[in-house]
Order: sequence, then C-alpha cells, then structure tokens
Amino acid sequence: MRIQTTADLESAIARLSRRSPESLAAFIASLAHDTGPIGEHVRSFIDANDPLAIVVSLQERIEALRQSNRRDSRNRAGEDVGERFGYLVDAIETTILPSDPRTAFRLLVALIERDGDGMETCEDEGYSITTVIDRACALLARAATSQPTEEVLVTVRRLVADDAYGTRSSLTALVGRMAASR
Repeated sequence: MRIQTTADLESAIARLSRRSPESLAAFIASLAHDTGPIGEHVRSFIDANDPLAIVVSLQERIEALRQSNRRDSRNRAGEDVGERFGYLVDAIETTILPSDPRTAFRLLVALIERDGDGMETCEDEGYSITTVIDRACALLARAATSQPTEEVLVTVRRLVADDAYGTRSSLTALVGRMAASR
C-alpha cells in the first residue's frame, strides 16, 4: 500500500483501527529498535506520556545532533539529518508545547542552535534543514507568548546574531514585533 493522498492515509488509518491495541503496541515497539530517525521518533512517541522522560529524550537527541558533526558523518545519509530535525520539531510541537511552553521554548532554542551542525552533515539536503528550522522558529514564536518579553528578546536576538547559515531569518520579524510591543 502506498500512501500518497489524503484518501490513502484515511484508508490506512481505517485499516489500522481494526487492529487490536496489543498488536499495534507490539508493532510500534518493534520500530523502536531502529537506530535511525524512525526509531528515535518512535521512542519519543513511547516516552510521550512521561513528561520527564520525553524532555530528557528530546534533549539527548538534540545534543546528538551536535555530536554528529564530530563523528564520521559519511555513514549517515544526508536526508536522515533532515528527518531527525523534523521529528524533533514534531515531538516538541505535539508533546511539549501544549502543556509546557517554557520547556518547549528551551528545547526549540537548543534545536535552532544545532542548525549549523545539520547544515554541515546534511550533504545536499540543506533545504530540508532550512525548512525544519523555519518551522521551529514559528513554534518558538508561539512558545514565546507565555514567556517574559525581555528574556525572549535577549534569546531571540542572540539566535539572529548567530545565524551563520541564514536559516533563522524568520526570527527577525519576531524581534521586531516583540520590540514594538514593549
């Protein structure tokens, strides 16, 4: 089965909904053994109902992005790096931001700071990193609404000033809006 359209996705969900919760749990758990981005994403999904575990997991995965630049990255496909970034943003958006915007803000800042590591290891997939960082910046703006304006401005200005790859340009508008609203 190929999932290429909304109808294909709806059909797949309908078919899966007829499976027992135990068989779905077993299948999901089997994917957690994958050492690539899918396995990381599945492990975060499993940890999602434990707030401390999911935050620790996301912090470790973000830190691993820094480490990937130090290791021999030839063993990793460039597109895996973009997937890793994307799955991290997905997890922060769906599991952290709704319940803890302050922690989401902190995680998003850490992820945005890894953009250079992503760009250095993504081979010819720079667009995927740029797109994901742009999404992270939009989520950062959402998370910022529940933070003290001065703290956010200091952090976001630093992120903009340290933008060595041009991936954080959308944060400039956030700085402008926040500075104008003070």
